[in-house]
Amino acid sequence: MSSKRAILRQIRQNAPPASDLPSLESDWLRFDDPCAQFMEAVEQVGGRAIRVRDLAALNTSIASLQVTQDAKKIVSILPDVGRNDVRLSEVDRPHALEDVDVTIAGGELAVAENGAVWVSGAEIEHRAVLFLCQHLILVVSTAAVAHNLHEAYDRLTGLGLVGRNGGADQDELEPHQSGQYQSGQYQSGQYQSGRAIPLAASSYGLFISGPSKTADIEQSLVIGAQGPRTLTVLLVDALNS
Repeated sequence: MSSKRAILRQIRQNAPPASDLPSLESDWLRFDDPCAQFMEAVEQVGGRAIRVRDLAALNTSIASLQVTQDAKKIVSILPDVGRNDVRLSEVDRPHALEDVDVTIAGGELAVAENGAVWVSGAEIEHRAVLFLCQHLILVVSTAAVAHNLHEAYDRLTGLGLVGRNGGADQDELEPHQSGQYQSGQYQSGQYQSGRAIPLAASSYGLFISGPSKTADIEQSLVIGAQGPRTLTVLLVDALNS
């Protein structure tokens, strides 16, 4: 018997006994004001959070940002939100987006616990635009703020779509079973609250928390090392309007 097989046999013979997975039923962290906690968490991770009343106030706030005033090229994935200088449908290669100054995109879910925003690829023609831009602006409904990551993942997995390759067809979607959460959904140019997040619309999604940063070189924190140099999250109270 080779030494490799002998080692593997000993590992199998000395494997620890199987144990049940821990229960997710628990009193997870909750906040009196999840929106206020979310805004504080965004600031703590190096971002900026602004709360506005409606779509008109949203556009006013975006126009007042220094990064948008100084920008030569802005990509807005959201209809009627901010300025848009690029039609992503006419862009053949993501490399052509390397000179984008600001990207404005929608977030489907926000987490008060850590200031993270879930962004799916359902409405994004070239998702590289989220990372090639110098400054990223995310728009999220206040109805879409979850208290903690456990609640956030419950929203994301409540449709039973996690683990499906490429998602499911739209007619396969089933409503969220628990009925205790509300979410903000961006679809076809309108936000709708109280709907489950349509993960099946895209096989790609990620949590974004703060601007790009790294500290793995001599423990020196560098902002904007591999992506956007700034992140601004705008929470909108009446996004349905």
